[in-house]
Amino acid sequence: MEIVPHLVRPYPLAELTRLINVSAEHPRVEATHGHLRRFALAILTLLDLVGDAAS
Repeated sequence: MEIVPHLVRPYPLAELTRLINVSAEHPRVEATHGHLRRFALAILTLLDLVGDAAS
């Protein structure tokens, strides 16, 4: 998350907040698959915003 402020303007506050909130969840065992999907989508959304500049 430290690299995002340097590469993305305007700062993607909503996307980072979503990622932080999803990563802090503790799902029940039967909800693990859905949680992992939401977590992966939150990461991919942020990576899409950063683009190739992060590599």
